[in-house]
Amino acid sequence: MTTETGDCEPESAALSTEAINPSRSAGGSDFEAVARVVEIDGDGLVAVDREWRYVYANAIVEQLIGRPVSDLLGRCVWDVLPGAVGGPAYRIYHRAMADREPATFEEYSPVFDLWLEHRCLPTTDGGLLVFFRDVTERRRSEAALAHSEAHLSAIIGAATDAILCLDAERRIVVFNAAAERMFGWSAEEANGAPLDTLFPERVRAHYLGYLQRAHAAEPASPVPTRTLFVALRKDGRELPVEASLSPVRVGDQWLYVAVARDITERRAAHRERMRLQRERERLQRERERDAVRQRAFVRDVLFSVTEGRLRLCGDESELPPQRDRCVAVSDLTASSLQFVRTAAFDAAERCGLTAERAADLLMAVGEAAMNAVIHAGGGECVVCGDTQAGVVQVWLTDSGRGIDMELLPKAALQRGFTTAGTMGHGFKMILASADRVWLMTGARGTTVVLEQGRSEPELDYLPKMPAPAATLLIKV
Repeated sequence: MTTETGDCEPESAALSTEAINPSRSAGGSDFEAVARVVEIDGDGLVAVDREWRYVYANAIVEQLIGRPVSDLLGRCVWDVLPGAVGGPAYRIYHRAMADREPATFEEYSPVFDLWLEHRCLPTTDGGLLVFFRDVTERRRSEAALAHSEAHLSAIIGAATDAILCLDAERRIVVFNAAAERMFGWSAEEANGAPLDTLFPERVRAHYLGYLQRAHAAEPASPVPTRTLFVALRKDGRELPVEASLSPVRVGDQWLYVAVARDITERRAAHRERMRLQRERERLQRERERDAVRQRAFVRDVLFSVTEGRLRLCGDESELPPQRDRCVAVSDLTASSLQFVRTAAFDAAERCGLTAERAADLLMAVGEAAMNAVIHAGGGECVVCGDTQAGVVQVWLTDSGRGIDMELLPKAALQRGFTTAGTMGHGFKMILASADRVWLMTGARGTTVVLEQGRSEPELDYLPKMPAPAATLLIKV
């Protein structure tokens, strides 16, 4: 499976493999921040240059390949893994390298006897970043679930009903092929035999008394439909049966037509369905946990690579407190964009922002408001100004379909990237112009909060995580 996105000219990742320098001391580089988050999440990360030489490999890859990272750096990938040459991953990697387009796919690797998810991201210097995740257990669970569902479908599709006819003396006069299979008697053996033959001895008196009472009361009234019985096969095995009994007048005598169904398989199928339902619920919980981890991963990476400017929010509680309100625009349209810019400029003057910082704010506000108008058909805007702190805050809210989480990193980090449903052409410019940007997006809409102060703030960074002992730290 390969997933490629984007409707613009191909762009490379903001990171460069040529900038990876293992000899540098610990620092806060973009690549290191990404590498730390990836390794904490349990994923493998490899960087190769345009000649397919290893530039970086983390400890997860070292464990997977079974070689120390020092043996990999500078060597060609296809010399290290000759068994992968010509395979699907080989072809997709080369296409991603040639087209400079990201690719995501899952593949069974006979080299490692694992199912791996590959995410390829071209870099600015012509190389590739490749992220690996072991999805073997998920694949096995899905395959087992599909096999169980197919088996259950075959059981249900093969189910048939047994049909028996009884005379007034409760002797069998009709015994069809399904009844032969159900009870183990041939039609020749069953015809003329008393119905008692099909019941275990311990329950015969109860069932026959039930039938006699029903016959004496009103022969034309059927025994209640879908009654459960314990039946007896020829081989002595008992089986649960669901049956209905209906009287049919033939000439001057009454016959009883019994339609019986062996519910042994249905009970087994019910247990299987319950098991499958529990398995589906377990897989759904795993998917939900994966979605939460993905969002947290994207949040932390974007927070790091934007030096704390972009803060991805999961709900309203993570948005900043609203400062003193100055102006509210309840109907954000193309015709009201100039009014929004004017309100933002007035707030900037009241809060003491320099002309240069006010101009940056207007650029960010204009781009964000235009995105809401173009991609979501409009929305609402609130301009706030805290004159004591010297901070202008602008809230833009729309009810569009939100931003695809998979496209958010490209929309935020690649200059010129645009596609329907993303923040569009100017979001990178917003990050470059505003001090801080909060973003909350989902199926019910998007909220963007921009802040600009009198002076550029000291921005936060992703907290550094202690590296495992086996991790080789690579600095850019």
